[in-house]
Amino acid sequence: MRVGGVLEIDTNGRSRLELTDSLTGNMGAKVVHGAADGRHVTLLECLPANGGKITMGEQHTVVEVFRPSVVLVGVHLESEDDQAFDGLQVELANLTAWTQRTGIDRRSVYEAAKDGSGKLKFRRFTVDPSELDSVSAQLKESGETVTLGWTLNMPGAAVGAWERGFTVKERATVTVRSDEKRAWNGFNDTVSAVRDLVTLATQVGCRVGKKTLLVRDDDADSRDYPVGLYFDAGSGKERAVSPHDIIFTLEDVDWATLLPAWVALRKKVGLPLDVLFSLDYNEGGFYQNRIFNAASATEGFHAALRPESVGIPAELHEKVKAAVRALFPEDKDAREWISQRTGDNRPGLKQRITEIAKIPDQTAVEKLLTDVDVWAKWLRDARNALGHLNTGELEKKVPERVRYRLTYVTKALLHLVLMQELGLSAATQQKAVENNFGYSARAFGEGVRAAKA
Repeated sequence: MRVGGVLEIDTNGRSRLELTDSLTGNMGAKVVHGAADGRHVTLLECLPANGGKITMGEQHTVVEVFRPSVVLVGVHLESEDDQAFDGLQVELANLTAWTQRTGIDRRSVYEAAKDGSGKLKFRRFTVDPSELDSVSAQLKESGETVTLGWTLNMPGAAVGAWERGFTVKERATVTVRSDEKRAWNGFNDTVSAVRDLVTLATQVGCRVGKKTLLVRDDDADSRDYPVGLYFDAGSGKERAVSPHDIIFTLEDVDWATLLPAWVALRKKVGLPLDVLFSLDYNEGGFYQNRIFNAASATEGFHAALRPESVGIPAELHEKVKAAVRALFPEDKDAREWISQRTGDNRPGLKQRITEIAKIPDQTAVEKLLTDVDVWAKWLRDARNALGHLNTGELEKKVPERVRYRLTYVTKALLHLVLMQELGLSAATQQKAVENNFGYSARAFGEGVRAAKA
């Protein structure tokens, strides 16, 4: 069945399909095929939006409107599970800035003044653009190759009424390729991992931009056939990163080593990492919620990175449990209660928080927190006050001047932990504190010293 219609896709990937006749009624459709501009189009999960019947004289026209969840431009799929794609190329906000690599060599040329004064006179700019070599990393567990590549765009001279200009643009992209064909969403985990890595490095929530699926045509010189991928990516806007925000760059690490290590670390930490990055991706919200999330992420990091940690030595723990049970040999309820309370040998919350602070370079930690013990006490008290919803307890236990810095310095510490686990040097961690976290670290330190005075 065929009907006419118009498909609209906005800059955030949100799509709208308006049909000039009835195609599915009010039921929607799992898959709808289309054609536009000479290309096949597949719409997935088309949900009815609005529409209806229009009457003009005795003529009735039905208009159907749908909101597709996914639009694929360049292919017809039979179902959303079709294993048709060999790779995915994506653009990420601030990826180009993070890499700190450029093939654009820009120089100013001066010459000595002819009057013999020794002064230098500007003569010209020289711009020598060249495309950089790509770098790749192998992810053996997922059978993927992830490549960072750079492209140059030189649209030519633009002549206006008052001036002329020449533009050279450079952009970094990420290409994920699989050893075997996958569904349209089969590359999401790896793309999310790279996105989070850029967020960690730049301290700014990274946003995924243009997405292009790749189909390898083995019978045509192994060239890639591009398929546009669009879905609602939300209405958030990316914030351009400044050099001051970046805590490490591609110049500090080797991509082939960094990415596999990051993917493994991300899997090891799990959900607490998502809680931590929620503070970057969603910068607003009540400060109380942000403190609680930072404290919860710290607890989660400890469980993932220090699972062997105990409150007291295992042998002593067994003796304590046996001794307490022996006090109530006949009281079953008491013995059950004792087993529940003494069965867990995890360290206390403050000890867990303190142990996390021992992971990164200690000079960097001291510059960031001033006094680890005081920070750990405040974070513990804040987490308990908020977790138990004790009105007034947060204000009572944590001084006001540091209350609004507690989230930031805790988040910064966890970023240092991640840097340490990724093998970044002590010098790089210390530079991150001095250049990136320094203002809040100094303000927090003033609060620590005031509280101890």
